[in-house]
Amino acid sequence: MDPNTLISIVGTVLTWWLFLGLTRMALVAHDGGKPRFDMLFKESWNVLWRYALAMIASIIIVLIGFVLLIVPGIIAQVMLSLVVFLVLEKNMMPIQALKESRRMTQGKRWDLFLFLLVACVFNIIGALIFGVGLLVMLPITMLAFAHVYRSIDKSDDMAPVAPTQMPPASAPVA
Repeated sequence: MDPNTLISIVGTVLTWWLFLGLTRMALVAHDGGKPRFDMLFKESWNVLWRYALAMIASIIIVLIGFVLLIVPGIIAQVMLSLVVFLVLEKNMMPIQALKESRRMTQGKRWDLFLFLLVACVFNIIGALIFGVGLLVMLPITMLAFAHVYRSIDKSDDMAPVAPTQMPPASAPVA
C-alpha cells in the first residue's frame, strides 16, 4: 500500500475519532454538564468502528447523489446529517443510524438545510480570518448542531403515537 494512502486513512480515522469526542463534549455542554478532556478520546473509541462504517456508507450515498445532478447529493447530506449523534448517543449500528437519520429529518429537511448552510457560511468566514475565526466558530457550530439534534430528537419523542401502535382498549369493568 502506498504510504500516502495509509497516512490518509489513518488521518481520516483519527479525525473521525476526534470528531466523535468533540460531538460528545458538545452534547454534554448543551445538556448543562461539564465536558471533560477524557471525553475527547476515551469515550468515543468504542463507537468509532460503527461511525466509520456509517460515514463510509453516507459518503457513498452523498457521492451518488452528487453524480445525479448535485441536488440529490445535498438532500442526502441533509438527510444523513444526524448519523453521528445516533451512533454516538443511541449506540445504533450503521445502517440503523442511516435509516433513523432519514426518518428523523423527514419534514425538517428544509430547516436543517438552512441551518447547515448558515453554519457553513460562518465557518468559511471564520476560516477567512486567518483561520483564527474557526477557533470560535467550530465550537459554536458544534453546540448549535447539538441543540438542533436535541430539538429534533425531543420533537420526535413527542410525536403522536400512530393508531396501529396504541395499546388495545381494556374491557370495561362491570
